[in-house]
Amino acid sequence: MFDKLDSYGEFLKQKRGLLSDHFAAQVNTYRETDRLLAGLFRFVGETRDIHGNTQMSFLPFLFLMQRQARNALDSLLASLGYQAWVILRPAIESALIMGKWMDDPHNAEVWKDRDNHGKEYMKLYWGKGLISNALSHSGTIQKVLSRIINDDFVHTNYEYFRRHCGAVQDDPNSVLLLFRSNDAITTLEVHLISFLHLTRVVACGVGQMLSALFPQLAELDDSSGAVRYEYRSRLLELIKAEPENRDIALTLGAWPNKDLQITK
Repeated sequence: MFDKLDSYGEFLKQKRGLLSDHFAAQVNTYRETDRLLAGLFRFVGETRDIHGNTQMSFLPFLFLMQRQARNALDSLLASLGYQAWVILRPAIESALIMGKWMDDPHNAEVWKDRDNHGKEYMKLYWGKGLISNALSHSGTIQKVLSRIINDDFVHTNYEYFRRHCGAVQDDPNSVLLLFRSNDAITTLEVHLISFLHLTRVVACGVGQMLSALFPQLAELDDSSGAVRYEYRSRLLELIKAEPENRDIALTLGAWPNKDLQITK
C-alpha cells in the first residue's frame, strides 16, 4: 500500500516509462489498430453510403472505440490490467451496438428511447441479444464482454477479490498479508497480447461490416491473423510457463483454441 497519493502517482509514471520501452513492439502492433479505427472514422465522416446517405450516427461509436482502446493500452502500460479491461468495455459494446443497428435500423430507436421500450431493449441489448448477423465474430465478442469483462473485472466477486491479495503464515501467531497494486510482468504480457488480438478482431469486424454500406471498404482484410502470427510463439511460451495463461488468451483475447494447442 502507498501511504501518500503522490507516491502512487509517481510509481505509475515510472511503470509507464519502463513498460512502454519493454513492450515497444506491442505498442507498434496496436498502432496499426489505432490507424484502422482512425481511418474508418475519417472515411465514414466524409463519404456517403450506397444509398447516398450519411452515416454520422456511427461516428460517436468509432470515436469511443478508439478513445477507450487508447486509454486501456495506457492502463496496461501502467501494469493495471484489471483497470484496462473495464476501460475497454465501452469500445466492445460500441461495436456490438453498431452490429444491432446494421441488422435493423429500428434497433437504434429502441436504444435511443429505452425508457419507453424497456422489454424490447432488454431483448436486443442484454446478454446474447447483442449478437448480430452483421458483425463478424459478434458471438465471440459478446462472450468476452458478458462472461469475462463483466464477471471478472466489473463486479467484486471472489476472483476479483483474490487477484491481488495473498497471505503467508510462517509464524503460527501472525499472518503476513500481501497486496499488489499492479499485475506481475508475465501476467501483464498475456493481457497485453490478448488486448492486441481482441481489439484487432473488433476493429476489422467493424470495418468489414461497414463495407455493406460502403463498398470501398470491401478490400479491408481481417488482419487479426497477422497478430496471431506475430505473437503465437511467445504466447505458447507463456502458457507453458503458466497453463492458466491459456484461459486468459482464449476468454479475454478471443484467440482461436486451435492456435493455442501445445504439441509435445
